Amino acid sequence: MTKENGGPSSARNRGLKEAQGQYVIFLDGDDYVAPILVEELKKALSIAQADVFCWNFLVVDESGSALSWQFPWRLTDSYDLLDGIAILRKILIEKQLWVWTGSAAYSRHFLSQNDFLYAEKYYTGEDLEFEWRVLLKNPKVLAISKTLSYYVQRPASLTKTINFRQFDFYPALKQLYEKQKELISDDEPTSELLQAVLEWSIFNFLGLVFFQLRNSKKSPIKEFLKGLEQHHPGLFQMVVRDARSITRLVSKVTKKDRVYFSLFRFSPRVFLTIWLHLSRLKAACRRLIKKLMRDKTPEY
Repeated sequence: MTKENGGPSSARNRGLKEAQGQYVIFLDGDDYVAPILVEELKKALSIAQADVFCWNFLVVDESGSALSWQFPWRLTDSYDLLDGIAILRKILIEKQLWVWTGSAAYSRHFLSQNDFLYAEKYYTGEDLEFEWRVLLKNPKVLAISKTLSYYVQRPASLTKTINFRQFDFYPALKQLYEKQKELISDDEPTSELLQAVLEWSIFNFLGLVFFQLRNSKKSPIKEFLKGLEQHHPGLFQMVVRDARSITRLVSKVTKKDRVYFSLFRFSPRVFLTIWLHLSRLKAACRRLIKKLMRDKTPEY
């Protein structure tokens, strides 16, 4: 099968259209699965004809060694049959689980029956938008507590230059939020999940802003926001409005994150300025301590 380059979402949609099997898995070219994956899925199928199967995964380097940094949330029960809403609650509110694109298999019939396709206009976030949209349909999900997929983290992917296209995830998830919001009433349990989608988007927007500012010496806040506005007109103002629309956080976050969220709602630019100065001060202190420790090391 060949097709013109149209991004990962376009390729996945084409693959889904051409697929013949009972289940489909979406993998990037760099990533790989355990040799026992198919065997484990057959075993899981004998337990339940689920709409979705998910399992644990590891983040590894190019040599296959597990990185010290990993997603902290993992499946623990051998075979746990849950509905999609419960899985999404564990992901977004309870923060007990994370399902990666390559750590799930979807029933092709279920996807086709509900017209599920990837949104092709986004550079990032299209994978989460697809996954969470599927889970909001409340499919039967069988969780397998084995590591069966490997996400390869390459050094080149940890860029130190600002890439404003990475902020595509926010409009992708905001679209999911708005479309699903039209379908439910405010008193439904799903309403809380949708707010959690919004909260996740805001916190990760701030995390990406922090990462970009910390790793770019040439982009102080004013220039950064100017560049963001050029690439995503109105995005920063949208995030501020969304944050101020939330009066009570429903997702499990640390006290520090709650303080960050409150400060951002109160004065976004002042908050970013304070954070950047504190971040640089901490970095300078770490460098000083490292130098002092090195100078004190005795020579033999």
